[in-house]
Amino acid sequence: MSAFNSKIKHPHLPKHARQQGATTVIVAILFVIIIGYAVVVSLDMGSSEMTDTRLIDERSQARFIAEAGIESAFYDFREGTNCTALAPAGPTNFANGSFSISDAQLENGNCRVTAMGSVGNIRKTVSDIIPPGGLTDYNFAEHFFDDGDLGYDLDTDWPNEAIAKNEGSSQYLSSTNCPVSICPNTEGGSFYIETFATGSKDWFKASRERTIPLIETGDTSRDFTLTLGYKKTAENNSGTNHVLTLKLVTAGAGGNVTLWSDATVSNANTWTAVTVPFTLSANRSYDKIELSYNFRENGNNQLTGHVDGITLTYP
Repeated sequence: MSAFNSKIKHPHLPKHARQQGATTVIVAILFVIIIGYAVVVSLDMGSSEMTDTRLIDERSQARFIAEAGIESAFYDFREGTNCTALAPAGPTNFANGSFSISDAQLENGNCRVTAMGSVGNIRKTVSDIIPPGGLTDYNFAEHFFDDGDLGYDLDTDWPNEAIAKNEGSSQYLSSTNCPVSICPNTEGGSFYIETFATGSKDWFKASRERTIPLIETGDTSRDFTLTLGYKKTAENNSGTNHVLTLKLVTAGAGGNVTLWSDATVSNANTWTAVTVPFTLSANRSYDKIELSYNFRENGNNQLTGHVDGITLTYP
């Protein structure tokens, strides 16, 4: 029994059989290593693809947010903020990131704005041009002489009247509106000026002005077009002065610019359309518009005037 057990515990296998068994074990170990490496590589590639997708998405979002910054600057500019005062500004939270206005400079008469959008660690910068004055078409009729619907009227938006001769009055008159055939962009009423109905040789000389979105011409001159409607009455066609004048008021050097003036003594009492092309010189800025009136009657004869539908158009 002892000899038999000894043979079981210590079998004497052939040499080639022992070599085959060792090879099998090595192959199995290598197989496990290869499979493990493949799994690790696969997981790493999947993680990398997810990271790449996230980065692409965040870059797109950052650009979108930067463009929102440009739009924000455009809004501020059209509301009257000077071009160079738009930057620096921010950061302002927007969507899942934020934007900052990093630069705003006049460039060949235009306002170039640069904005940066941020999402996480991603930054994207966008630059764009805002046209001079911020608007392609600014309708002063609605902003100056329109009545209740938009909340604009003369007394609210043109509060200060500078009076040199006080024998008359001016006001927003809701009952008299320039017809749409003459003033297509206005409704509700007009601006009215009169000398007093009683008294000999009354003289009313005054002006009103209102702040407007800043107009800047930059390095080149700029062409504009003015349109408006007006009418006058002169009792007995008698008057020494019957003058209406519209000006742009400078915000810097260069002086004010007269856009239109009519000095005819008239009792026509009909609305007349005015279209005036004009050019603003380079390196000028204007932040107010002024309407002045100089009415002086001859004898006891009342003079009146209406103005409405003032529109400035930038080509």
